[in-house]
Amino acid sequence: MRVVSPAEIIRARAVRQAGPLPGDVSVRTTAWGYVVQGNGAAARRAPLVEIVASGMGLLLVMLAAGQWFFTDAGVLPAFKFGASLAFALLGGVLIWYAQRGRLPEVQVDLARRALRFGTRNRHGRFHLAQIVPFAHVGSVFVYRMRAGMGPSRLYLRHRDTQNVTEIAQGSAPAMEALLARIGGDITG
Repeated sequence: MRVVSPAEIIRARAVRQAGPLPGDVSVRTTAWGYVVQGNGAAARRAPLVEIVASGMGLLLVMLAAGQWFFTDAGVLPAFKFGASLAFALLGGVLIWYAQRGRLPEVQVDLARRALRFGTRNRHGRFHLAQIVPFAHVGSVFVYRMRAGMGPSRLYLRHRDTQNVTEIAQGSAPAMEALLARIGGDITG
């Protein structure tokens, strides 16, 4: 674990102008701050998962409605209604899941001095999960995995608690650069 030092705050200002970070993380500058998203395999799979989930959901909803067009052939109406309800509910949940988005995103709002955590779907719509004001941030640190054991992770520790929230994951150099930038913005 590592806490942001004053030297890293100075380096963070240089990183702001440096452009894209190395590894599986992208930083996109906006009028109010910047957005941190993953670029790894999970980010590339997210739209495919949404398409499959919405397709399966639509198919199940159509099955729920379509079975009423077939002859009964001795099937109890209660069973047919129950199957329709189950198909429709499962289809609706899959469609809802696909609409929520699967790509995690952190928005660093420098104007409002807050971090917004949420997901973005394949249509570009952001769904907010949590807002953490800069004043409620205890520290930002990188958790490094052993070589070959997985990606390094950048975490935010909430002030006066042991609760942590993952900001991003990727290569150690990318997480160090992101730590310097976010740490500098939170403390600066």
